[in-house]
Amino acid sequence: MPIYAHGEFIAVPTRPGIRARPLVGPEHGVTSFFVQESWLEQGAYIPLHTHPVDEALVVTDGCLTVEVGAETHLAPAGSTVVIPPGAPHRLVNHGPAPVRMLAAAPWNHATFYREGSVYLEGEPRQ
Repeated sequence: MPIYAHGEFIAVPTRPGIRARPLVGPEHGVTSFFVQESWLEQGAYIPLHTHPVDEALVVTDGCLTVEVGAETHLAPAGSTVVIPPGAPHRLVNHGPAPVRMLAAAPWNHATFYREGSVYLEGEPRQ
């Protein structure tokens, strides 16, 4: 049974103010789902996009603004957001404190941003 140390947060190239690190994914031998930890500075956002699968977000620090369709929700630390397949959504940190969150989906993380995401605004994540 392998045990993996969590790596360092790495800046996401097309997402200013966002750093991320994989917790469960291909680098751990798992290709059927992933868990990623992200850190969003004030003003950082993930543009409007969709996925063909459920996505779960667990907010551990700060308060994340989640826009799903025409609705806007505040997800404070200690909350979980489940975004259903096909729902257009945008994630924003409007607060002064950084947002730390976990994201999970039933998809191979190696291809999730290229093949499992359709961006309705902005550049695709690389």
